Amino acid sequence: MGNVLPMRIPPSETYQCIAFVMGIMLEDENVKEAFYNHYIRLRCDRFDENQLRYVGCEAEDLRVEGIAELNKYYIKNQSPDKIIGFLEERLDQGDYLLLFWIDEYYLPYSEFYNVRHFHHDTHVYGYDDECFYVMAYRDLHLQKMKVKKEHIANSLVGGLAINPEGDFCAIKFHGIKVKCSIKTIASEVHEYLNGGYDEDTGADGIDSYKTIKDIMSDCTENPEDEMRIDPKLLRMLWEHKKIFSLRNQFLSEKIEGLKALQKDVDDLVRDTSMMMLMALKFNKNQDISIPERIKEYADDLYEREERYLREFLAVISEYEVSQGDKSDYKD
Repeated sequence: MGNVLPMRIPPSETYQCIAFVMGIMLEDENVKEAFYNHYIRLRCDRFDENQLRYVGCEAEDLRVEGIAELNKYYIKNQSPDKIIGFLEERLDQGDYLLLFWIDEYYLPYSEFYNVRHFHHDTHVYGYDDECFYVMAYRDLHLQKMKVKKEHIANSLVGGLAINPEGDFCAIKFHGIKVKCSIKTIASEVHEYLNGGYDEDTGADGIDSYKTIKDIMSDCTENPEDEMRIDPKLLRMLWEHKKIFSLRNQFLSEKIEGLKALQKDVDDLVRDTSMMMLMALKFNKNQDISIPERIKEYADDLYEREERYLREFLAVISEYEVSQGDKSDYKD
């Protein structure tokens, strides 16, 4: 007996919860095209450990948008000896599980297993007689794996010691068809291009490159200290461009003019990947010339990305005008 819901490893892995929901979306025939309407806007926040994150793509945002159902449960309200059955019931109802407050001390896939207590999140998409099917990080990559049911139960109960008000959510998409929308994409891209930058607080949209440059300058301010670039920052930037590429490729199946732009966006993917690899190299050898090179890349990418996106907007606008109400991608 068991129930395993559809799930795939998504093109963006940096933030586990967003990646999990993205993986659900891409496997759902009703909402898979909604993927292309999202994951456009960004925020690089100096008050959030200098992290780069998608805007408007959390599970709660999708609930507010009206395409997903989200239910919250408190761990303290679940009997420890019945929590496994409760999770199975949710999965049988077609709900995926977002477990926000778990203690990785109890999870064998974690580096913290039987070492120390560590709060993190994990995500469940199915079960069989002995295990839950989980998507989580292992060996620095997001992976699908099977975890003994008792380990998941123990990690949830253990999470109460970290946060007595810890909760988890069940999410599923409504059975309504959501199409790729040029109007939505154009609005999101315009918002992304509008940007917004403050040296002290961070940046929005394309101006995130400016805050990335500030973070690179921070890395070399005190060369006597150990210097490090958080790999999540530039991995997220690279993944964002990968989604740009996938969106351009999808839309070009109907919008011929976008085919001429595919190389431009693929070059953005290549060069943001180079930035990420340079950051990893810097963390190993502390070569202070690397942050300066990353800043040069950021300046160049800013100009090229802005040019690509303005050409992208011009092409899809021309297509929509030519198609009128017959546009396949019109709301």
